[in-house]
Amino acid sequence: MSNKTLIKIGKGNFTWDRKERVSDRYGAVHLLDDDGNYVPLHLPPVGTKIELFAKVLIPKQSPHIGDLFHCVRPSLPYKNELIKLGEGVSLLEFSFDGDPVVCVKPLSDRENLWLDIRSLYRAHSSYVELSYRELD
Repeated sequence: MSNKTLIKIGKGNFTWDRKERVSDRYGAVHLLDDDGNYVPLHLPPVGTKIELFAKVLIPKQSPHIGDLFHCVRPSLPYKNELIKLGEGVSLLEFSFDGDPVVCVKPLSDRENLWLDIRSLYRAHSSYVELSYRELD
């Protein structure tokens, strides 16, 4: 792993919009507060090559069933676990409500599974610190 510093994006309950699962893209994530509202994010500059991480501050078991097509079920992370979610180029996207979300498009041309699906379901619902590291 690079020795570059992690840059904080925000803290909150980790999740993604339903459309990510339905489309099989799994490329955009966001954070919610305890009332289900979007947490403001400090997004990486558009077009930056990054690695995206979630550091688990409060582990929570996800109530989600997972993605049965990909045979992935949520797993309970441990406190302070640093989960690499994926890497690629940062894009600017918005939720249905118009809130910015973190979107990372892989450097390859694949159309689905932009982020690591097992890592996503490991972090799902936990209270995390989302951060990124710039790649060379």
